This record gives sequence, C-alpha cells and structure tokens, in this order.
Amino acid sequence: GYSAAPLPPAAPGMAAQAQDAATARLLGGQVLASGPAAAVATAQDLANKRGGDEGARAEAREARRLAESQATCFRMLLNGEIESAEMSSSGPLMCVFSMQHGPDWTIVSGAPNGITQLACASVSAASSVSSWRGGSGLSEVVWSFPLGLVFKSTSPFGWPRIAVTVYGTDLCNRRV
Repeated sequence: GYSAAPLPPAAPGMAAQAQDAATARLLGGQVLASGPAAAVATAQDLANKRGGDEGARAEAREARRLAESQATCFRMLLNGEIESAEMSSSGPLMCVFSMQHGPDWTIVSGAPNGITQLACASVSAASSVSSWRGGSGLSEVVWSFPLGLVFKSTSPFGWPRIAVTVYGTDLCNRRV
C-alpha cells in the first residue's frame, strides 16, 4: 500500500496568515493562496520586508480596504412547487405568493412574487366515501405551480421565507 509521511505539526501559537506568509517567503515570493485575505497577508509581508516605510504601509492599508470591500457570499437555489391544498371551498381558488427575506439577501434570478392559475377542487373516491360517512368534507385543490429562484447573501440571517395566501372568486370574478 501507499503511505505518506505525516506533515510536521505547525508551531504552536502561529497564525494561519503568518504560516502562509512564511511559506510564500520560502518559495521566493510566490503566493499560494488567492483572494482578499491572501492580498492583505502579501501586502503586510511586503511592508515588513521594506522596513515599514510609508509607501509599504499605504499599500497594506489599500489591500486591507480592498479585502474588506470584497465580502464573500454564498448562493442558495430554491426549486419546488406549490402543489395542492385541502379546502372546503367549492369554487375556483388561486394562490398568491411572495418571497420575503432579510436585508443581506438578494434575488439573482426568478420571480419573487406571483399568482397561480385558478383551480377547482377535485373529488376523489376516498373523499366522497368519507363525506358520505360524515367526514370532514374537505376536497383537494391541485395547482402544481413551479417555483425556481436563486438567492445570494453574505449572512444566513434573514433566511428567505414564502408567504402564501389562497383566494377564491365570487360571482363577479373578484378576489375573496
């Protein structure tokens, strides 16, 4: 079998950034990591090599400002459907939905609000038997309305929620 020699343990108390900077110095200034944190570590390492002159400090400050302005984010994909509901209404029904989210969340693609089609209740054999025996009298309304959104955020707080309201229509086709 194949076995590799274990890596030596890191020196206690040495921060990850200091280890990255030390590795970069050993490799002749090549930066292994990328991104904002690596840019800050490289700029600070350069400032230390120059002996702390004002130009190097300014570069380090600029790198830190740039790193803070490029906050990392994650994306969430929502795929699903508003499938059905058991209702006691006999007329046509529709759902009005709205996605609600916190201030750190933005919708990258998809419709945040919408209205499903009108659907009438279906009567299955099981529900007709239960209503004959004095059951609940609920019937199923099927919409099968697809949902698809992509969100982007920097924080999980204010997680997206969906608010669904079911409306029926009266004889004049008004929402009730």
